[in-house]
Amino acid sequence: MKTYLSLLNAVALLQTMSVQAELPAVIPRDLLFGNPERTSPALSPDGKRLGWLAPDTNNVLQVWVQTVGKADEKIVTADKKRGIRQYFWAKDNRTLLYLQDSDGDENFHIYGVDLEAGNVRDFTPFQGVRAQISDVNPDFPDTVLVELNARDRSLFDVYRLNLRNGALDLDTENPGGVVG
Repeated sequence: MKTYLSLLNAVALLQTMSVQAELPAVIPRDLLFGNPERTSPALSPDGKRLGWLAPDTNNVLQVWVQTVGKADEKIVTADKKRGIRQYFWAKDNRTLLYLQDSDGDENFHIYGVDLEAGNVRDFTPFQGVRAQISDVNPDFPDTVLVELNARDRSLFDVYRLNLRNGALDLDTENPGGVVG
């Protein structure tokens, strides 16, 4: 009986080894979770520029911009750690907006890149406050509606952001219970 069980165990072991030998190679983690070569292409409102997300030489996602029909692509953001995941064209055809938090705290700030001057500005520099873009409207090209939980961390109020001077004016106060 012992010999029979030993033989049975040996056959089972050989079968297991042959099955394991036939398994495909493991997919590299970077292929599944790494940065894309390029993603999120978007034309500026006037159709003159193309923006997209792509890694820089340090493999950190940045926003790139190129004039349509020209070979002048350049990086317009300079994040050092986590990379940029969301950006928007303002309707003024001059400002590119992007969201970025600090080391994963999810308190996103709204940054603006003035593509003509090359300046980057934090439009919502408030500690512990989360910002999100609510609306960009071609009828108001120098203004963006943003939501901030500055007054109450559990509620988002709507503010008008002036892209020229950075002023934030309360537009609509959330009375409570309004999510979006």
